[in-house]
Amino acid sequence: MALVALLVPFTASAATARDSWDQAEMDSIQRENPHAAALLEKGEALGATGDVQAAYTLFRQTEAELPHASLPRRRECEALVVLGRRNEAIDACSQALAGRHTHPNIRALIRAFVDGPTPPTIAQISLALSITSTENHNSPGAPTPTAMACDIAESIGDGLMLQECAEKLERLAPFDPQTRRIVALIDSRCPPWRFWTGWLSIAAAVAVTVAHAVRRRVTRRSRLAAAALAALAFCAVAGTARAGELPRGGWLSRWPIDDAHPENSIPDEKARNSDPLEFGYWLQDLALKAERAAKTGDHAAAVRYYKALAQTVPDRAISYVKLCEEYEALGDHDRAVNSCGEALLRDGAKVRDYTRFVQLTLAKPGQISQKETAALKQVIRHMQEDPEGREASAELECEVGTRTSNAAQLRECTAALSARAPDDPKTLTYRWALAMQEGQFDVANKLLDRARSIGLSVDTMKQTTVATEKRHRLRMVLVLVAIALFLSGAGVAGRAVLRRRWTPKIA
Repeated sequence: MALVALLVPFTASAATARDSWDQAEMDSIQRENPHAAALLEKGEALGATGDVQAAYTLFRQTEAELPHASLPRRRECEALVVLGRRNEAIDACSQALAGRHTHPNIRALIRAFVDGPTPPTIAQISLALSITSTENHNSPGAPTPTAMACDIAESIGDGLMLQECAEKLERLAPFDPQTRRIVALIDSRCPPWRFWTGWLSIAAAVAVTVAHAVRRRVTRRSRLAAAALAALAFCAVAGTARAGELPRGGWLSRWPIDDAHPENSIPDEKARNSDPLEFGYWLQDLALKAERAAKTGDHAAAVRYYKALAQTVPDRAISYVKLCEEYEALGDHDRAVNSCGEALLRDGAKVRDYTRFVQLTLAKPGQISQKETAALKQVIRHMQEDPEGREASAELECEVGTRTSNAAQLRECTAALSARAPDDPKTLTYRWALAMQEGQFDVANKLLDRARSIGLSVDTMKQTTVATEKRHRLRMVLVLVAIALFLSGAGVAGRAVLRRRWTPKIA
């Protein structure tokens, strides 16, 4: 797909040509940083004229000035797709989607997986199909997932899939430019039935003319006409055959899934390579079975399906994230923590996955082991080094410090939270927890007064402070009494020893 189809040309009517999501963000960029907006628009103009490398350079400059903006990252992704740098494009589109979950961003991510000058791999097609399936279930009836399916079908050359999604798009968004483009693409490849009568008439006329002109010879033109007619027939026959191969139960793949032991149904490497599209359909069926089981409350079945998915695509985090959720629903805390931990070791782990792992580990009854404490510390350190996870790391570190009574962690995280949001309820709560651990009850009471002044209910915390302070004072008194008794006892014992040593012996 040319970049001209992806980037909005920079013309006087560019504002009306942009998608509403993009235009809203562009308006915001123009207010915040007019220079960056000018760079972005210039990049779009260069992309529209075919100078993709120069456009990419400007998009990178825009991103440097607006690191949290979504549109420049997506434009960068779209340029990288055309330049054939698929992995970089996927990363850029993923960052754009993390910034803003909009329809253009999710579609751009799908195109990054399947578009470009080189064909996608089986794993990339499978991921694109899986994302499309998830988006379809999250937004039923929306045109975007259908358009995403059309993008995949166009890239892999699945005519039936393209025909089906185009018909659906015509119902959902008949006036959308992408709908018209896809319908025109199908018409150019395999004309619909409303054109077949005309084609047959033309072919018949050619045949009659040729028969009258040269009855005993078949001219090159007649052979070309016959070939064109044969191509039309092949389109119809192939589509009908493929439609007949689809299972009646509503599943996409011809390959069955053993519901009791789905791991036994995993296609081998030979089958995957021989029919990658069928493998993609099979993955969608397996994911849909897992999702349906989870939604109906059959979490044990969902675990079986997600374990098979994890075995099939072991290098991605999503299956382990889902396993974590299902084990948690089953009340199997240890397996839930282990699955969440496995997800963090794989590609695609998100900030929320790190957060879930930390919170699940902290929710364990009883004392946190040294091994678990070390794992939590490593996760927090990783989040602190990740720009996307840095903001969430301080609060998680405070949760860990509170749960494990680690004053050093609490001092570090409360300093970060205080610098960012000093009057936030969580900041005040964690500072209060630190003051309680360090026995600074005057500080704790002042923090409670501050929290009350901004409308927070602190009655329970106040009672805890009073009770803890009383126990602390009683403990100090007992310690002093113990020390006094010890010293008194030591003095008595010392005098007795001295008395025995200096008592004269009587002959």
